[in-house]
Amino acid sequence: MWWRYGRSSKAKDPYESALSPEPETPSPVLSAKLETAEDYANALKDAGLPIWKIEVWTAETDPNEKLGRPNEYTSKIDFEAGEI
Repeated sequence: MWWRYGRSSKAKDPYESALSPEPETPSPVLSAKLETAEDYANALKDAGLPIWKIEVWTAETDPNEKLGRPNEYTSKIDFEAGEI
């Protein structure tokens, strides 16, 4: 018996669908307009993740004294979290 190896360009690969994941629906958390670290923390909390004690830093309270300076970070938060 003779077997032909390879496949035609018209042949459908039976494994192609298993290897190509379905397009994901964007998460509401990721599709919201999030501009600051506080926005992200609130979106995570609103999505039901176990975070609490969200502390928003300002230029005056930032212990690194980099918040808001040129070429540094524009917002900063700390929070406590359960298992994420």
